[in-house]
Amino acid sequence: MKRFSLFVCTIVLLVTSLQAQKATISFQAAKDCQAIIYEPIDGAYNHRLVSRELALVSGKKENHCVEIDTFGIVFMRFPQCQKKCEICLFPGDSVLVEVDDQQLRISGNNQDGNQFYYDHFTLTSLGENYKKMTEIFEEYYNRQRGIQSIAPEIYQKQIQLYIQGLEKLVACKKTSEALANVWKTQISLTFNSYLIDMLETALSKCKDNDFVAVDSLIITQQLDSIFHLYPVNKRLLKYKSTIFIGAYLRKLSNIKSYDGWVDEKIFGPYKKNLHAPKDVQPYLFGNACMVQLMYNTGEMNLQAVQAFLNKEFPKHPYIVLVNKKISEALNLSESKQSEKHVTFIDKIILSLDMLADVPELKGKYIFVDLWASWCMPCRAEFNYQKQLHQVLHDFKDIAIVYVTIDKQQQCSAWKNCIEHYKLDGFHLMATEDLRLDIQQKIYKDASIQIPRYILISPQGNVLHNDLPRPSQYPQLREILSQIIQ
Repeated sequence: MKRFSLFVCTIVLLVTSLQAQKATISFQAAKDCQAIIYEPIDGAYNHRLVSRELALVSGKKENHCVEIDTFGIVFMRFPQCQKKCEICLFPGDSVLVEVDDQQLRISGNNQDGNQFYYDHFTLTSLGENYKKMTEIFEEYYNRQRGIQSIAPEIYQKQIQLYIQGLEKLVACKKTSEALANVWKTQISLTFNSYLIDMLETALSKCKDNDFVAVDSLIITQQLDSIFHLYPVNKRLLKYKSTIFIGAYLRKLSNIKSYDGWVDEKIFGPYKKNLHAPKDVQPYLFGNACMVQLMYNTGEMNLQAVQAFLNKEFPKHPYIVLVNKKISEALNLSESKQSEKHVTFIDKIILSLDMLADVPELKGKYIFVDLWASWCMPCRAEFNYQKQLHQVLHDFKDIAIVYVTIDKQQQCSAWKNCIEHYKLDGFHLMATEDLRLDIQQKIYKDASIQIPRYILISPQGNVLHNDLPRPSQYPQLREILSQIIQ
């Protein structure tokens, strides 16, 4: 009987332990939309590989379980509401995320700490902080301050403000110290990544005659002290740290060579990842592969990198997922499509209304996608091609015209994007006259901001100058149905 009781207790403890490694995120949206979730992979931060996509129905709660070890940062996007956020979870946590077009609210375990990070760090643009940092360095370049004062100034006037905010929440028992420490580390890593970049720029300037040699020594010491604070190891991967790690490996590759065979044509600029600890390399190379797959950068030989990863890390969970993505991309590029629907408009187009005179577009409504190959938000919207075509298919006589504002010297990048994203439709590189016409008609002479989506009538008139994005396809369908009868 005692043995049986001991067995039951052991089972109960085991089940409890297993349950403790899960956390729950619940979602509630004010309108129908998607929740795209990126869970940690083997404990490491992930914002490249989608874990799950949830279709949220207005007013209905959806639950999602996440595997968590000690803690994990979960990244998520809500394209139709143009929102994104990160939540730190611990085993057993239960969190509710409420989202609409105006705001995003977080409740549940450590709600104040997670909401603080969202409100002050995710929602608020870091551009202002970056600008303040560059202004401090400008003072140094203008000899208005010494190099040794820069890091303390940035810490006291910028980083410390966020640290104090989190510490106040802990003191008021509104969030746990463990969660506050996670966000403190993440905030410090982000600021220090910026600081490293600016210090390296200053170091290169010190080689000029305008700067004294002693500054080079001080900057080098400051860089070393920052890297010493955050050793590059697998634990650092739990944070959004690839930029920081990349800076460290760049520094390391400048002072030592890789002990082994390496072909720069295979790894390109990512050969520095070979200096990273072995258990860190799968994430770094995997992330690099995903960047190339997403943006068609062509920096690495994907087939050779895939062979390297499969040999070195055959069963690693991150590499298993990345390997599948690479294989899918390679198979797609090798397969010949029996039918192509890409047409380049050869006619010189000087204004938007002239699109209606293109023979293939006569009598059609024209959905204009204004973009450029260098615009990452534009590229992100191309991931919703399927949904866009489904929406447009419901309307009679409507055609897609992709108008790029790329310059002529970017012609190859433009055509590579069209091929990479399989952009079925009509394509046109805007002339200078067309750019000026767009700037006047669509932006009222203000600067051109992209991506932008425009609807033109069969007669060449602008019917709508700022349609919802393809990622907001339910709203796009609704507005088109009001215009096209």
